[in-house]
Amino acid sequence: MYTDYYDTNGPVTVVYEDAWVVPNRDDLQCDDLGNALSMDFVTLGHLVLHEYTHWNWFLKDIIHGEVVDVHGVEEANGYGLKHAYQELDKKYAVYNADSYAWYATEVLWSTRCKKQYAAPGDDGSDPDSRKVNGTLHLS
Repeated sequence: MYTDYYDTNGPVTVVYEDAWVVPNRDDLQCDDLGNALSMDFVTLGHLVLHEYTHWNWFLKDIIHGEVVDVHGVEEANGYGLKHAYQELDKKYAVYNADSYAWYATEVLWSTRCKKQYAAPGDDGSDPDSRKVNGTLHLS
């Protein structure tokens, strides 16, 4: 899934077949997720929100800048769970698509499971690993 940045007045989000193989979360039990954020939390809504934040009409007038994956001359990389939470300088979070997607995803699961989750890796787990069965492609 990606968003075409070149025409910000009429952006296009392209959904690849890979987006439809995000594991079904309907029957997922909260105990299956563990105690820290990981790729197990990703939903199709997470992917769509990430792409929508790239559309200038969505946030540009509010934050006075574009929402990107890698920001500025410093190339502040906020793409992916580990980068968004652990490596991205927080001054760039407002301009980072994954910051919005992971915030919404964390709120979804915290509300649904009535539980606060630790930051990725804070429980000693690998945030890029998945415990829940299913295939997840984020290309």
